[in-house]
Amino acid sequence: MTVVNWDDEKEEGHSAPGQSKGLEAGLAPVAVGDEDEEEDEAAGVLQMPVFYMRAVFLWPEGLSAMQRFLARYVFPLFNTQIVLGGLAFIVLEEHPNFMPPLTTAGDCMAASVLIAKLIVLRRAGPRLVEMRRQLQYGFKMFESQAEPEASRVNARCVSRCRTISRRFAWLYLPLSVSAALLLIFNAFAPADQRHIIANAPRALLICPYTYWPLFVCNMGGIVTFLFFSAGYDTLFLSLCLHLSCKCEILRVLLRRAGKHHGLALQKEAGDGGAHDQVKKNYEFEHWNDDGTAFDANSHAGSRREMDDHLRSCVRYHHMVIRLRDETERIFSGVSLFQMLYVLLALCIPALRLLHEKTISAVDVVFILLYFAWNFSQLLFYCWFADVLAEASEEVSVAAYAALRPPAVDGAALGLDSPVCSLGRAGGATLRLITLRAQRPLHLTAGRITNLTLVLYLEIIRRSQSIFSYLIRLR
Repeated sequence: MTVVNWDDEKEEGHSAPGQSKGLEAGLAPVAVGDEDEEEDEAAGVLQMPVFYMRAVFLWPEGLSAMQRFLARYVFPLFNTQIVLGGLAFIVLEEHPNFMPPLTTAGDCMAASVLIAKLIVLRRAGPRLVEMRRQLQYGFKMFESQAEPEASRVNARCVSRCRTISRRFAWLYLPLSVSAALLLIFNAFAPADQRHIIANAPRALLICPYTYWPLFVCNMGGIVTFLFFSAGYDTLFLSLCLHLSCKCEILRVLLRRAGKHHGLALQKEAGDGGAHDQVKKNYEFEHWNDDGTAFDANSHAGSRREMDDHLRSCVRYHHMVIRLRDETERIFSGVSLFQMLYVLLALCIPALRLLHEKTISAVDVVFILLYFAWNFSQLLFYCWFADVLAEASEEVSVAAYAALRPPAVDGAALGLDSPVCSLGRAGGATLRLITLRAQRPLHLTAGRITNLTLVLYLEIIRRSQSIFSYLIRLR
């Protein structure tokens, strides 16, 4: 992860952003109550995803040897059994048509997605711990310059992530409970009528020595599914929200830099009556974060302070980009695999609709729920990834606004452009932010396609066309 070091700048004769005169208030000692609030806010970062991962021993902190063994070997076995049993059913059993093997293949692919999620969470555990610490404490040095807005934005983000994560648990809970009840109910059925979650060879279900191990594996898969699947999904969504939150705070930092820029322009306009006239004609009311008028006499704006502020902005932006890159490396492969599964899951009901001559009301309800579940999964990923991309795009607008504050007219000040107030280092720093922000922070599916609402709507549109065509064929 990115480690911020100000030693190089000190050797060049520049102070760190937190050491400039205008920023001393942000680094002043805080009261004990403020420290407690900061600790509560830090503990709330990724709180619910960490809770879900701890429940199945996937969060690497504080695990015993037995817990590591369960997470590494036993829990993947539950879903591996579903895949192997489904493949054996496809190969060994006789089928009246192609639909039973096709639906079983869909179940095997769904179990494979769950195995991939579990493996990714276990292997990426140390990196996730470091990413969480970065979100908790790595940005504090810079966000002190954007108080109190930064604290409000962070608190709102933590609250939103907690609410969404809890609702995801309620979304997965009915699936797990209903599957567990059906599995228990089938256990009391006659041997020749027993079923498990996915299809398996009938000989394995009739024999008690093979049925009960399969029953235990299926029940274990149902219980662990609730936690590691919800943990994976809520972790992805929470990281998207936290990264978009950091982009919002970066815009606040750039607005503060715009204030320093405007003050520097006023100083370059001259002293005495000329300065008073400039102050009178050009108030900075549009640049205050709370909507109130900005008084130039209350801030000691200077070129050095703005350069320091811009250096902190570019480092802050770099840390956000690094976190996005790490998120992409962790989730990109599974996102592609899951998208392929969703496309297959949408094709199976379509083929069933085309193959069967009559469809009962129960089948219609099942198909509708099946579609709703898969489309909702795809919607969640595309929606929150799109939120991050849009938030990162707005950074370039804030950077341009800091480069040329609209409340200042360079011609009226006798300047060619407000940009001339920037030093060489400050101008290069601000242009670097602008150039970086021109590339939105997209999250992709296997680096093939961006996860956006445009992609989701395109899939919906094509699916509707396919179903309309199949209905006409019938």
